[in-house]
Amino acid sequence: MYKNSEIKILWFLASLLLCQSLYADTCPSLKSLKAAPSITWKAFDSDDGKELSLKNTTLFINSIDQFSLAEWVQQGPNKGSVHCYYSDRNGSVIEAYLAKANFTPQNAKHYWYQVSGSLHCAAGMDDCLFEPTKATEQPTLATK
Repeated sequence: MYKNSEIKILWFLASLLLCQSLYADTCPSLKSLKAAPSITWKAFDSDDGKELSLKNTTLFINSIDQFSLAEWVQQGPNKGSVHCYYSDRNGSVIEAYLAKANFTPQNAKHYWYQVSGSLHCAAGMDDCLFEPTKATEQPTLATK
């Protein structure tokens, strides 16, 4: 049997895991995007950084087959935004991404790695966690 102190430690660890999942966010899942596209995420063209039209956003979402990569922008006008990239059924990364501003990666498990001006995470959608940026340092998405 477990001692009272061991039970308390187990409850504490379980609470920590629960809190992490309650406050952490991930890129939208394929299932959630197909069911009802999120209004909190905006779709952008990878080449020119311009927001996609509603028609192109729909085409983008309909071509998604799997999550590819999460990117956290560290510099420039989009500093603090998370970009979510997806692949089509052929495995090609789609030349568009979903973005959400004012986030910071959770890197306790070291899944995020440095790539010229940003951090990338390709560990899997459920492992690429991020949380809202503190109110004192609120970057926003740039508009073109």
